[in-house]
Amino acid sequence: MDKNPLAFVKSAEYLSKKFPSLQFQIAGADGGELSRVNLEIKRISNPNIIYIGVKSLQEMDLVL
Repeated sequence: MDKNPLAFVKSAEYLSKKFPSLQFQIAGADGGELSRVNLEIKRISNPNIIYIGVKSLQEMDLVL
């Protein structure tokens, strides 16, 4: 199953313009797209869109 983190970042960019108080955190394996995801996040330059890395199930409980 393809997670498509880059599409998530682009969706987050769109939604953050309509709802500026929303915060988006991307967690988990990047499917080999980490550099592209980080570049897109940097281009967007929105502090509410971040990649937090790979997390264990226990750590995800804290994030959610």
